[in-house]
Amino acid sequence: DSFFKGRKDKLPEFITFEGKKIEMYESKYEATKSYGLGVAKALATIEYFPDIYDVTRKFGAKHAGTEKMLNELVDKSPEHGHIVKHIVDRQLGEYQTRDALVNDIGAAMNQASSIFAKTALSFPTSGWVKNLGLGQAQTVGFTRLSDYFGSMIDVMDAGFRRDLRMTGQQEVGLRHISDISPKLAPKFWDLFFKLGGMRPSENINRYISSASGIRYANREVDALHYKNFSEKRKYKARGRLKDKFFLDDAQVDLKAKYGNNGVTGHELSSFEKRKVIRELRNIDQQIATYAHINTQGATTALFQPIWASGPLAKPLTLFKRMAFSASDNILRNIKTAYKYGEYGRLVTIGLAPIGVGYYISAVNN
Repeated sequence: DSFFKGRKDKLPEFITFEGKKIEMYESKYEATKSYGLGVAKALATIEYFPDIYDVTRKFGAKHAGTEKMLNELVDKSPEHGHIVKHIVDRQLGEYQTRDALVNDIGAAMNQASSIFAKTALSFPTSGWVKNLGLGQAQTVGFTRLSDYFGSMIDVMDAGFRRDLRMTGQQEVGLRHISDISPKLAPKFWDLFFKLGGMRPSENINRYISSASGIRYANREVDALHYKNFSEKRKYKARGRLKDKFFLDDAQVDLKAKYGNNGVTGHELSSFEKRKVIRELRNIDQQIATYAHINTQGATTALFQPIWASGPLAKPLTLFKRMAFSASDNILRNIKTAYKYGEYGRLVTIGLAPIGVGYYISAVNN
């Protein structure tokens, strides 16, 4: 790639110094996590909100400017327009509460609520029983049972798990209780938090939900891509991709054209090939992302009511945020299953939590 800079000679992976084996390169994801997620967010912002960085597009259609589009939306529908603008500004970091005192009080409350959460979730049954059981129940209600059991094989692959981690998947579930200030000895509270097994159980839930969601989506893409499927089946496949993974018509059309094999077998120029590959990768990442968000939930402001994301409301709704997200997901899955005649899945959605409830009760007793 012409944009990559050349590098100097690569050092050996390990060297031996005074009898000690020293690793020369940092290979753990945590070492570059903050940098990687920060750059990813900046690049996404540049692509979809170029006017914020004063970027002019050289190729492709002219961008109308996000500020202009948001203002036009406010003019057309003041009630909904202001809500959309508020959410976009908050997500981009452009929104701040005017009252500095409110921000300071909210920050202190957030620290206190995070400490409370880490101690309250420190009992072993919190993660390995309740969180794991309820998380799996959500996934079973989202995909086919064959996809669910197949995903357990997929997640055994270390490379598959690494690819999911690189999308920031593990930052969504417990992010709301992980931001304790260094001044308050976060490692001390982590000792209690580890006893509950919340983080590993949450990671397992999201690995399996993403893997099963990918398998589910691939089936629907095959139904659209190959001609031997009926029009009724293709209609359901298109609707499921849009309702479950929030793909738009253009994204569905692109997946229907290229299928799960990508650009293989298509004659494209080098530029077009790279462009299509990138668009397909973005769609695949969106599928993997919403597969776990629409089953395991998300507590970030983008997926919560506006009032619950204020500096004072956020720490006071710590556990309620995930409860709201889980309830919203259940209702969406019920509506989607009923819409496309998946009555067996409706039964699964109803029975799975009951089974998990008996399991948790038996363990507690």
